[in-house]
Amino acid sequence: MFVPDYDEYYSLESYASRFVSDPEEVVKVYLASKSALANLALSEKAEGNDLFRHEMLERIIAEEGSEIGAKELIERTNSLLLYVENDQVFAHRRVYNDFVGFLFENNVVR
Repeated sequence: MFVPDYDEYYSLESYASRFVSDPEEVVKVYLASKSALANLALSEKAEGNDLFRHEMLERIIAEEGSEIGAKELIERTNSLLLYVENDQVFAHRRVYNDFVGFLFENNVVR
């Protein structure tokens, strides 16, 4: 069973704020992307989260264009690699690194 070590979690908004004026929107777009959701599923499995609800994530991915917030994503999937505190999304290093890659791929970071 995966037990989160919150020292390995980083704020997505904090990183994005270095490059954009609306980091919340960038995080929202990232969490709505199929690649981010697929990475989340793989990362949850790799970290041993047996409670992660893959079937719910598949439903979310199938709801093309649906943008759910981080809190709802966490609740619906039992994700342990994300958490929300003070309206900021914190991500485990695996997800955080994928987010950084997403920013580069989408020319947010140059």
